[in-house]
Amino acid sequence: MERSITLAFIDNEWKEHLREMDFLKQSVYHAQYEQKDPLLIYKLEGYELFQGMMDKMNRDIISFLMKAQLHNPDEQTLSSDNSPRPKQDFQ
Repeated sequence: MERSITLAFIDNEWKEHLREMDFLKQSVYHAQYEQKDPLLIYKLEGYELFQGMMDKMNRDIISFLMKAQLHNPDEQTLSSDNSPRPKQDFQ
């Protein structure tokens, strides 16, 4: 279950990161008119976006897994077997 949750979070964050990188690419394109090196700006800001994505993804995954309450079927059977049963009168 942890693996599927982690993969879902990674998938969503990666899609969002690609959208942000596409927006960054468009905005960096206009930096050449300001006589700045667009490749350098793209590398630096892309790295910052990637680090932000990794931090957010790690926080979200850990937060979700810590809040999730998993029910173990073995524990439920053990607790129901050890519980006192009401006495029944079969007269």
